[in-house]
Amino acid sequence: MRKTILSLALMLSALTASAADYSYLTFQLLDGVQQSVSMNGLKIVFSNGNMVAQSTSGETLATIAVASLDKMFFTAEPTGIRQATAMPDDGGLITAYTASGMMAGQFAKRSDMLGHLPKGIYVIKQNGHTSKIVVR
Repeated sequence: MRKTILSLALMLSALTASAADYSYLTFQLLDGVQQSVSMNGLKIVFSNGNMVAQSTSGETLATIAVASLDKMFFTAEPTGIRQATAMPDDGGLITAYTASGMMAGQFAKRSDMLGHLPKGIYVIKQNGHTSKIVVR
């Protein structure tokens, strides 16, 4: 466990020098889920098997189990893409938008949405929550 934490800390410090053109640090989990946090004032601490990304004010931006972390990398734009199958099927009306902002449709169920939408990245709204998904 200590070797993993030390390796992650060393990797992060080594990559900081090459991150001049990037504003976000993106974490990718073993299941492919990605989450980005702003690098402006970013502080990373390790506690109880978790990596916790915090802002300079101490606000928790992300908490990730070290065992589920696949990789970290720098990006110019934030990402938070998850698989469409992670959505609840009984969560209410789903409105899907293309990456360019055009409405792709409204669906009562996840299965209806997945059967209708072509492969791509979409922004979806469901019950007041907005997220990005990948339809493969």
